[in-house]
Amino acid sequence: MEEETIMNELNAPHQMALPMKKIRISEVKSVIKRKIHPKKPPGYDLITGKVFQELSHKALRAITQIQRHTTNRILSLSVESRTNHYDRKTGKQTQTT
Repeated sequence: MEEETIMNELNAPHQMALPMKKIRISEVKSVIKRKIHPKKPPGYDLITGKVFQELSHKALRAITQIQRHTTNRILSLSVESRTNHYDRKTGKQTQTT
């Protein structure tokens, strides 16, 4: 089944890269544990490393879902920008094949 999905994605028009693999909660936990120092000062979001390391499973699941949706949206916008073109003269949007 997974191989069939990959082949369908690769045969889709304007496919420029392999499909993104799903991000798992365990991967998010691992990145937080390895990459975020608990005593480092907070960034623009004012969230400290300690707060990230104390997140509940429910919060980690939410972060994982946000990351998946963000990645999928960025990819879909990228494909749209390559296939849809706005003609300033006519004011119409055209789609390339």
